[in-house]
Amino acid sequence: MAITDLTKSKQQNNLIKIVAIGAGLLIANNILKKIGADPGALIGNPFGGVGQSVPERPGCVISTFRKIQLEKIADDIYTSVLGANFKYYPEKSDKIIPLDDCELFYTHDYYAANHGETLYQALDGEMDFGVYYGAAKDRLTAAGLNI
Repeated sequence: MAITDLTKSKQQNNLIKIVAIGAGLLIANNILKKIGADPGALIGNPFGGVGQSVPERPGCVISTFRKIQLEKIADDIYTSVLGANFKYYPEKSDKIIPLDDCELFYTHDYYAANHGETLYQALDGEMDFGVYYGAAKDRLTAAGLNI
């Protein structure tokens, strides 16, 4: 009996092998899709881990589901401005423009707590001369978060 033969039936052994190979291919496909969809998806956060929530500011009430969405926006901005960039991602940073002040404060506080700098500093550090991230920086400035 060979090491790959788990049962005495050849048909069952072949079926088990096919299922194992199929599961492996499915897992590999999901990983490749994740990498292809977002190049920074597998990059870990060196400043305390993604998902480290922050308290809301006084007078603000944000649902847990909405907090998760805001955290995703902040993490997407982080992965798009991380390191030297030859491409700009205004579609990610522009997601903060329609946020109300409470949501913007939460996103800003989350970004600062998890990524080691403020949201404004991250966008201001990009050499876009105000072309790509100017509207997002203007929104942060209007809320008093240009620190």
